[in-house]
Amino acid sequence: MEDSKLSENEILINSNCNPTDSLLLWTNKSQITWDYFKGKPDTIKFKGFGAVTWTWITYEDYTVHNDSITMNLLSYLVINHSWVRIKTDDLLTHEQTHFNITEVFTRKIRKELSQYQYVSVQNFLDYYAFVSNKSHAEKDELNNLYDKETNHGTIIEVQQKWDKKIDEMLEELEDYSNPRVVVRKKDR
Repeated sequence: MEDSKLSENEILINSNCNPTDSLLLWTNKSQITWDYFKGKPDTIKFKGFGAVTWTWITYEDYTVHNDSITMNLLSYLVINHSWVRIKTDDLLTHEQTHFNITEVFTRKIRKELSQYQYVSVQNFLDYYAFVSNKSHAEKDELNNLYDKETNHGTIIEVQQKWDKKIDEMLEELEDYSNPRVVVRKKDR
């Protein structure tokens, strides 16, 4: 069977994003600056927030082969939706850790997918949707706990503990830092 290419971005974790939004790809060297926060502040929904970081996990280059499916699974900062009202170095560090949390969950998805064996393409798509939705919910839960415990980055000592914790999680998942994921077809 010849390789077939499916359309990019068929399944997205955060449906509030649009593929045409300005995006910053997460890499080991990705250090955000306030220049990446170009969205309009939503002071009604996010009352009292100094900044909001919108992130997105999606795949690109999805290809079905005879015995595998390959894709690149990527983490992005959504520039047009991220916004800031109060620019401080401490708050920027806090927002960077939100971006890093997104990469942690991207790596977790890569890990789960690389260990999965699919029966059919539809079976894989269903599993991908399940894993993505589960990971998105877990990411939201961790981000909420992070905001609560650090009081949105204002408790510096707790913020530093969280920075270390997330860095350690990234290190633990280093084997899944490569965006390329290969999912094997189950032998019959």
